[in-house]
Amino acid sequence: MKVTISAGYGVVSKIHPTGHTGIDYAVPLGTPLHAPYDGIVTAVRDYGSSSLGKSVFVQKADGTLYTLGHLSDIKVKIGQKVAHGDLLAFSGSTGRSTGPHLHYGEFTSTGQPIDPGDLPFDAFTPYPGWTQHFRPLLEANERFFQNWFSDQPQNYEAFPIIVEKFVDLFIFLLPELIAIGMIYYGFKIMLAPLFK
Repeated sequence: MKVTISAGYGVVSKIHPTGHTGIDYAVPLGTPLHAPYDGIVTAVRDYGSSSLGKSVFVQKADGTLYTLGHLSDIKVKIGQKVAHGDLLAFSGSTGRSTGPHLHYGEFTSTGQPIDPGDLPFDAFTPYPGWTQHFRPLLEANERFFQNWFSDQPQNYEAFPIIVEKFVDLFIFLLPELIAIGMIYYGFKIMLAPLFK
């Protein structure tokens, strides 16, 4: 889906006289929004017709927070762990909004706004197709080997995740492997008389 940025970080306007504290993405009402980063949901709020309206706040591992605002429906609860690609909410036009869009902002642990940079809207979409199965495996693998080669005490919590993701990947690929095997043996049987 092609998405335009309707307001960038720091933009000064009538709505944001002191500067915009996030990025606004012009998306249709009800667009599913997935977690751009792993984290823990720290707040689910409804500011009514002011500010961000319905919004969700997620704390990342480094202590910084990110928020999605002007939502129509929120699918997570406070204290819930979310992984990159998990469904968080649906876009809306709640709060102080001139039309359907997603407001994305990042903050320090003390609430100071951070420039999110050029975060593409693709960050809010689930992993497509094969990537959905490979990406979590690669991330867990990376965490495991970072711990393995560090001087810090070993943390093996990523190891079961690696095994789990390998199993998920195998189950995902199993139908394709069976189909390839059947095609291979089918051709082998058909062509066998030609090579006698």
